[in-house]
Amino acid sequence: RYVAGTRLSLFAAVREWATAPLDAARAEASRVFWLMGDPGSGKSVFAAQCAVEFPSLVVAQHFCRFGNAESRQTKRLIRSVAHQLCDVLPAYRAHLLSAVLKELPADEKLSASDLWGRLLVAPLHHCYGDAAALPAELKCGTQSAQGAAASTAAAASSSPSSPPAS
Repeated sequence: RYVAGTRLSLFAAVREWATAPLDAARAEASRVFWLMGDPGSGKSVFAAQCAVEFPSLVVAQHFCRFGNAESRQTKRLIRSVAHQLCDVLPAYRAHLLSAVLKELPADEKLSASDLWGRLLVAPLHHCYGDAAALPAELKCGTQSAQGAAASTAAAASSSPSSPPAS
């Protein structure tokens, strides 16, 4: 549970990261806000609060629970993020429904890496190509939504070639 007035320096760091202009030298480093910490240190609470504090930044989120093996499955994370992106990206949703899902093999036949590419990377690239074509809500901070899988609320990547490790 988040206690108001705590983690203010972390919120300031997210705000600075999200609003800093991206130049060529900082582009790659600035696209990911990496949150690390020991178990029980408040990462999940902070990430969940980021979704409240920065609703235009957080387009998808997935939380893993230590005692819940199902929540830690990479394919589940990918499907969860794809579902959430459908809620905020109409073109992505339409493309996924009309083209991608019709040709998607059964889930058990796909590796997590294949699922990542077919549900996230390729459809986002098809719909939005580069950051200039993205809807405004996805340009804030990340500059790109390709691979916008967020295992923590503020993490997003521009075009990863493989999924997060399971």
